[in-house]
Amino acid sequence: MGLLTGYLNFGFLHQLIRFPPPPNPDEIVVYRWIAPMTLSTAHRFIRATATEPPPVAEAFPVGMTELRFEGSPVDNNGRYTIVGSAQPVAFDAPPELLLFLFGSSAPLADVEFAVEESGVLV
Repeated sequence: MGLLTGYLNFGFLHQLIRFPPPPNPDEIVVYRWIAPMTLSTAHRFIRATATEPPPVAEAFPVGMTELRFEGSPVDNNGRYTIVGSAQPVAFDAPPELLLFLFGSSAPLADVEFAVEESGVLV
């Protein structure tokens, strides 16, 4: 699975984290996020958030104790929810991107990835 959110170059990334301009400001930031994943309406992913260290970006709402993704089979109206998760995930990124996303430039050792999508079959 790959996610494309537009392009981010090193010059803009350095501005976001308030670093001096890099020698290669127009170079596109590229990272690798790899994990085998199976998506299914029968899958579920639940992870406690209360024990997580305080995130740099306050990623979890106040009072949230867990992330809960639960799949559901197609109902009579065609609605469904599909869930997939993967751990461990190979995540390789420039230190500046790690600092921006996670507040630390240290390599990530324990990465999970989960996705939930709901829709209606037509």
